[in-house]
Amino acid sequence: MNLLSMRMPALIGGSLLLCASAMGQSRYATSIVSFNQGAGTGIFDTSLILGGPRGGAGTHVLTLGSGGDVTLGFDRTITNGPGADFVVFENTFEWMSNTFPEVAMVEVSTNGVDFARFPMRYDGPHDFFAGSFDMTPWGSYSGVTGHVPPLANVDTNVLSPFNPMEGGGEGFDLADLSDHVLVLGGMVDLNAIHYIRLVDLEAGAEVDSRLVTVFDSGGALGNADIDSVAVVHDTLDLDPTGPVLDFHRDDLGYVWLELTDPNGFGDLNLATLRLSANLVETPFYRLRDFFILMSATNEGIILRSPLPMYLQDFHMVLAASVEDMSGNKSVDQISLNR
Repeated sequence: MNLLSMRMPALIGGSLLLCASAMGQSRYATSIVSFNQGAGTGIFDTSLILGGPRGGAGTHVLTLGSGGDVTLGFDRTITNGPGADFVVFENTFEWMSNTFPEVAMVEVSTNGVDFARFPMRYDGPHDFFAGSFDMTPWGSYSGVTGHVPPLANVDTNVLSPFNPMEGGGEGFDLADLSDHVLVLGGMVDLNAIHYIRLVDLEAGAEVDSRLVTVFDSGGALGNADIDSVAVVHDTLDLDPTGPVLDFHRDDLGYVWLELTDPNGFGDLNLATLRLSANLVETPFYRLRDFFILMSATNEGIILRSPLPMYLQDFHMVLAASVEDMSGNKSVDQISLNR
């Protein structure tokens, strides 16, 4: 018996053990690290935020309370892959082409002590909402949860909680934190996120990345009701050769879309290319209404909005997904606003 044949059972056994470990680890939040209940009424059962989403504007939620927060722990280590890396579900709903936002800020941490907050962008009413059920156009917020309705429901298992193109909720891309001071200083490792903290936004008390004051619905005591957090990219199953579908907004206000594959454009399974606008699936060619082709290579294409978003007076949430020939998937979502 040669050395290779002696090692094979151990290697195979180790591989099987790794696969079994990955399969046994949930892709949702599995523990409550801390919960600081804010003011107001609601549902304060912390167990309801664990596991998968139940979709719709229902009662399977943890209410944060006005100014409250919750810190969640995970079995899997969330990592920075192409496009959205995790999805947060709050129980907002749509009515007559608007959504009812009770939003929460989103923070991530490697060590459970240092938390990097996603940059917010707000383009809604610039004063307290007049009524408890006032609404805002789709896309009025980015960098927060609580403005895109949740559709995925693990009880029915029809729409994927890991694809905001169809399952709703807000997708968060860790790359959006690449220039955060805690990331640059090494306190937060975007390839090793173990904790997510959700902090209820008190209307009129926070500003976005442009120093615009942020407001939401529900009156003075309106607060976010969180259903679930789903992990899209983790260290156990991220394939570095997988497809790249990535929306981002640059410093000048242009919105970009990258659709590429390290193995070449031919490795993309174009039959799986899907697009939704405000959670309504639409043909992918409709992107021509919003983007122009900037470059094309053997790996794929890069598109850009024809004008900076601050010159375009419309609001929308775009999301898209694609798979490669091996079944690896990339998904992303972006709020289009001024």
